[in-house]
Amino acid sequence: MNSSPPTRGLLAQIRSHPAPRFAVVGGVSLVADVGTLAVLHGGLHAALLPATAIAFLVSSLINFGFNRQWVFTGGRTGQANRQILRFYALVALNLLSTLLITGGLTALGLMYLLAKLVAAVANAVANFFLYRGWVFR
Repeated sequence: MNSSPPTRGLLAQIRSHPAPRFAVVGGVSLVADVGTLAVLHGGLHAALLPATAIAFLVSSLINFGFNRQWVFTGGRTGQANRQILRFYALVALNLLSTLLITGGLTALGLMYLLAKLVAAVANAVANFFLYRGWVFR
């Protein structure tokens, strides 16, 4: 007879880890980002880089709120002012990266929305670890 406590199932372990919630928030933020970009650039014919920047900043507001309240448990108890400053310092770096990647890939002939998606994925990988270890700790 085994006296060790039962281990949690894989699904419970996945649900308790912040990565799946981070992915959901990232998906919602990405839809807001790409949707705003499509409206501004594709629909209203705003210039690509300003439209990209505006869309990125709109989605960052959504991203901060959900990551602070739902994804990273330290976010709810940490100092919001410090978290906002760190978050937006990272947003500034992400914005620069997004503009460089989106502008560069579209200059090479890639459709602007696909270029935006590449930039979003590249930034998301780094952001998970930076949010967890620096912004919302």
